[in-house]
Amino acid sequence: MGTQRLDFAEFYRKSRDECLRTVLVSVGDRDMAQDLVDEAFTRACASWRTVSKHPAPAAWVVRTALNANISRWRRRRREVPVPDPGSVADLPTAEWAAGSRAGPSQPPAQRSARRPAGGLDGRQEG
Repeated sequence: MGTQRLDFAEFYRKSRDECLRTVLVSVGDRDMAQDLVDEAFTRACASWRTVSKHPAPAAWVVRTALNANISRWRRRRREVPVPDPGSVADLPTAEWAAGSRAGPSQPPAQRSARRPAGGLDGRQEG
């Protein structure tokens, strides 16, 4: 086990900067690239017995980092944004709750055009 740790430590020392640069070119954000590469190296360390036999272990790390980025993007794409409670509270409550989009900023003729000619039940008021 000690030899494997030394092998991984040497691999990490030699290839971390190159892997980071490669992922940074694709991602464009240094902090994000660093997080992705760190995660990929963590996975490589956990599976070092297998990864060390890969023909290009650094390419494995880069591919793993880029796959993690794709997974993050897919998760974010499915997220539904929740409005800020403060902005929802600022809506004009009386008119909005009544379902009228004709607000006080519209001329009276336009506001009355949206209401039925009769009362709520359709009969003429009078």
